Amino acid sequence: MLVILMFLQIACKDEPTYDPFDDVFDVSIRKVIKEGCDTLPAGCNYYSLIEKSANSRMYYQVYGEHFSDVVAKGYVYHIDTFRIKNKKDFHSNDILKDSLLQVPFDISLFNKTISKYKYSYLDREKEVLRIVNNEIQDTVILRFNLAETYHPKHVVRNLEYFISNPMAENK
Repeated sequence: MLVILMFLQIACKDEPTYDPFDDVFDVSIRKVIKEGCDTLPAGCNYYSLIEKSANSRMYYQVYGEHFSDVVAKGYVYHIDTFRIKNKKDFHSNDILKDSLLQVPFDISLFNKTISKYKYSYLDREKEVLRIVNNEIQDTVILRFNLAETYHPKHVVRNLEYFISNPMAENK
């Protein structure tokens, strides 16, 4: 009977939360890959395994030969895409970049998206947006970012969150 109880306890081990905002890095990369993700190079032998979804994507970052160890994780929320005259002018125009970052967006849609992680919009400052999880009394800061696309006249605006695994720095 004791052996059966021990087996059930091991078999009922909690699954990782797969929450981009918590501090849990012990996730099954095999499961992430099995559920479907894009593998994107992140530079210097780092790879990001990013969810396949429309505008809300969490990701795990791994390092080359230690592909099963998560060194960081994050979240990207695609807000919108802007058409610009050309990217050369965009790179040299800080006023344009600042104005694009300040354009309002649909907070209710964003709230609906992050509610699956039990977070909601708290407030916004110039280049950051804060969200809160009232259950665990946690506040997270997401940063606005403009990113180039492969299209010569398009720039996307995202909200991004990134957290490094403190245990990965010790390896």
